Order: sequence, then structure tokens, then C-alpha cells
Amino acid sequence: MPILYQLKAEVVTGAAMSEDGASDRSHPEMSATGTAPSNAMHLRLLHDEEQLWDTYLDSPVTASLSKLFGTDQAAVYVGYGFQVHAFDMLTGIRLWGLTTVYPIWSLMSIDPGTILVHCELSLLAVTTLGEIIWEASHNEIIVSVELIGKKVKFTDFRRHVFYLDEHGSIAAVA
Repeated sequence: MPILYQLKAEVVTGAAMSEDGASDRSHPEMSATGTAPSNAMHLRLLHDEEQLWDTYLDSPVTASLSKLFGTDQAAVYVGYGFQVHAFDMLTGIRLWGLTTVYPIWSLMSIDPGTILVHCELSLLAVTTLGEIIWEASHNEIIVSVELIGKKVKFTDFRRHVFYLDEHGSIAAVA
């Protein structure tokens, strides 16, 4: 039977953030200016309803949370606002973080060692160690992304369909 993990997220106010957008897992408190971040997110990783760890994330924009559990169950990847974070599954220690130019819409696994980061106007292939393999930018909002074989299919706001090869180059336009 697979180990069941659940990542719960809730919007909070008053979380103390570091400059990288992830907290030191301290109790939420007011910032140095006396104001609370308006887009803070409290994350809790649960295993069989028991909390393993928690942390706080912040975003300069109102954002939704994207999450992806590593296939080896060693890490959980979280996209929030303009940042992707990798956390150790059992301890919650932040393994790495990546800041993007555009807001993150979703995360998906391309293969066991690669994550696809779907941003508003770009797609990034990132290793599970946080290294960018390739980035493909687009001039229209990317509304949907799916993996077909080794190609990434995406559709823009005007409903144009594009395919990227494993190197992030346009392989075909439909």
C-alpha cells in the first residue's frame, strides 16, 4: 500500500517571511513594518492525518498553490506566486528555490528527474535539483499544458496549439 501524504494549504495573515519567500517555520508574526503579508500561505504536510511539518510562503500577487509530489517520495515541489520551492518530504527542510519571471500556474512531472513549470507566458523544464534545463517563452498567455510522449503540448489564449521537443524547441504548430 502506498504511503499517503496530503499537503494542506490555507491563506493566513501575519506570517514572517524571509527574502526568498519561504519562512523559517516560525510562528506567524507581524513583519518588521507592523503589517502582515497579504498573500501568505501556510502549508502543512500530513501523513495519515498527523502533521509532519509546516512552513509559510509569501507571494507579491494573489496566487493559487501548485504542488507536485516527487515520484521517489523524497520531496514535494510547490509553486506559489513567482516561486518554486522543493521541500524534503519528511523534514520540511527547503532544498532549493527558484524565482520565475511570470506567475506560476501549474507543475507537472515530465519524467522522474524533471519538472515542468507552467508560468503565465513561459514553460521551464527544471531538474529535481532545481537546475533549469530549458525555458520556452511565448507572447500569449499559456492556458493549458499536457505531456504527449516526450513532447509538451500547450495551447495559448487564442487557442493556437504548439508542441515542444525535449529541448524546449518548437517541434510543431497545430
